[in-house]
Amino acid sequence: MLTQMTKVLTLLRHGESEVGLGQKEDFSRKLTSTGKLKLERLTNVLATRSLEYSAVVSSTATRTRKTTEIVIKAIQVKECTFLDALYLADVQTIVDLCGNLPNECSKVMIVGHNPGLSAFLSFLTGEYQPSLQPGMMAMIDFDVDAWEVAITRGMGNLVEILQ
Repeated sequence: MLTQMTKVLTLLRHGESEVGLGQKEDFSRKLTSTGKLKLERLTNVLATRSLEYSAVVSSTATRTRKTTEIVIKAIQVKECTFLDALYLADVQTIVDLCGNLPNECSKVMIVGHNPGLSAFLSFLTGEYQPSLQPGMMAMIDFDVDAWEVAITRGMGNLVEILQ
């Protein structure tokens, strides 16, 4: 008899960033010193857990790249990818991305932006309007063996939120 695998998806909103002026400058916004400090505290918690991820997929914006660089120091990651499509991605874009993840990847982290990331969390868990603040992380698990099944409305179980 085959045992059912569990998929784990972690959603991480980038750390607190500088105020931006206009779309062009928004992409290049950097983390504030407070944002970096909060992410360092988060990594201290993550480091005690010996977490291993098959993949981390991040937006290419400056603030998400830096958030990813800080956080992956505290976890083990087989593959880290930066995708332009995650920059200010809407729910459908994130659904498409996650639904096409290789099934061999059992634990994946997505580093992105609001409002799409919080809306995606709501879509997966059925939780009413959760709001991921800068530097906040949500861990969701799915009792399925295929991402295309997992990434369906209400299929996820919100396990934990860290900040």
